[in-house]
Amino acid sequence: MNQHNKDYAYGCIIFNDIQNPTHVVLVYNDNGHIGFPKGHKEGDEKIEITMRREVKEETGITDIILFDCDPLLQQYHFEKDGITYDKEVFFWIGSAKMHDVELQPELPDVIRSWWCPVDDIQKTVTYSSAYLLYTQSCYIIQ
Repeated sequence: MNQHNKDYAYGCIIFNDIQNPTHVVLVYNDNGHIGFPKGHKEGDEKIEITMRREVKEETGITDIILFDCDPLLQQYHFEKDGITYDKEVFFWIGSAKMHDVELQPELPDVIRSWWCPVDDIQKTVTYSSAYLLYTQSCYIIQ
């Protein structure tokens, strides 16, 4: 019988400009997946602090301006070592100044993070659910 565990993570969909977005931050992890920066809480850390820390660790970005809306929810399941995980990831929508195209991740499990042109998002992200989050965020900021 499979064991089921809940897993939560917190991240951000970061546009270069909320008024006229041309780029969005993507992260390529050592697990082979490309998506938005996200990660897990440490201890009793507040969830917005978690999101900001994870973005900094995965991209080097520290100056996110959050859009005034509730976080978007991404839900999926995965299995690891015989355990099924029900994962919920909450994504804020934000913006940051685009200084360089290549960003500076601080974690060894992040191979690359960069400002991806919005026209390339659909063909670049690993999962269609990530593209759906992107399209939802575009709808919200309009």
